[in-house]
Amino acid sequence: MARHAFLIAAHDTPYVLERLMRLLDDERNDLYLHIDAKARGLDAGAFARLCRRSRVIVMPRRKVYWGEYSQVESALRMMRSALERGDYAYLHHLSGSDLPLKSNDEIHRFFGENAGREFVSFYEYSASKHERAKYWYPYYRFLRSPNRLVRAVDRVGRNGAIAAQRLVRSDRTRRFGVDVKTGSDWYSISAALASHLIDSEPAIRRWFKVSFSPSEFYVQTAVWNSDFRTRVFDYDDPCRGNARLIDFERGEGSSPLTWRQEHLPELLESEAIFARKFDPEVDQEVIERVVAHVRAAASRQRRAEDLSP
Repeated sequence: MARHAFLIAAHDTPYVLERLMRLLDDERNDLYLHIDAKARGLDAGAFARLCRRSRVIVMPRRKVYWGEYSQVESALRMMRSALERGDYAYLHHLSGSDLPLKSNDEIHRFFGENAGREFVSFYEYSASKHERAKYWYPYYRFLRSPNRLVRAVDRVGRNGAIAAQRLVRSDRTRRFGVDVKTGSDWYSISAALASHLIDSEPAIRRWFKVSFSPSEFYVQTAVWNSDFRTRVFDYDDPCRGNARLIDFERGEGSSPLTWRQEHLPELLESEAIFARKFDPEVDQEVIERVVAHVRAAASRQRRAEDLSP
């Protein structure tokens, strides 16, 4: 029986996280859960007790900041823990605001039929994306300070640092010795690729420790500059590449579209395995409809198995 590891990075939306974990609760699945230390009202122990069939491994809580290297560290920490604990066919990196669109049987069947393929998405490497990698970026956490003066000083300093680097035409990526690529934070990869990423961690840290949003670079760059590049499922189509339904074109700013009931046909008819993102404060009903759809599919499959000779 092929086992899968689900690496879940959560920082909010406990309503979605609960449903995500219940839907993934299966004897073939192990769930590795990291809850951001900054998150309030999320009891990791309570979430771990939701699952009756899956083994749930609660990771020590650490602070994770959007746009900073702590996102990469958190993902690699879960990945390393999974490789040390089990022999997995696939490791899936998910956020706490994701949901599966398929039942566990369908998930295992899909990845079994595509064994050896790597589900990593690649985006067009634009000039604006290149700036995120080639410049040194001061940390952004002070921009979230409640103190307006601190935020203002940080913004001036950060913008000044970037402007100075533009002026002298700085480009850190020239020293990397690799082709830099970018894409989605979220992926489904083989244990072999996960081991390659762990082995590459010193290089990943050197490349992207001071970049902006390094979580959108580290997997793609490591894959592209290795033999795993030939195993990527479909790197020309970001929507198929990582087996996830994520829509940035209809999103707001740097955030993807939050799914609503009006998108339900698109969700239920999608070939994607997972979707993000969901938010009960935006639309709770669409979450319940997706959950009901996945549970109904699982029930049909169980009935079919019971009736089979």
